[in-house]
Amino acid sequence: MSVLARVVDGKQIKSMNRWYNKQVSTIKQNKPTGFWSNRLASITEKRNRQIRFWYK
Repeated sequence: MSVLARVVDGKQIKSMNRWYNKQVSTIKQNKPTGFWSNRLASITEKRNRQIRFWYK
C-alpha cells in the first residue's frame, strides 16, 4: 500500500476556520449552552464542504 503526500495551503484553511468561528461566536452570543439553529447548521455545512474540498 502506498501513501501519497500532498501539500495543503494552511492559510486558506485557517482563514475559513477563523470566519466560521467568528460567525458561530456572534450567533451564539447571549444564548444558552448547547444552542443550535438552522443558520448554524448552514454555515457549519458550508465550512465542512470547503474543508473536504481541500483534503480531497
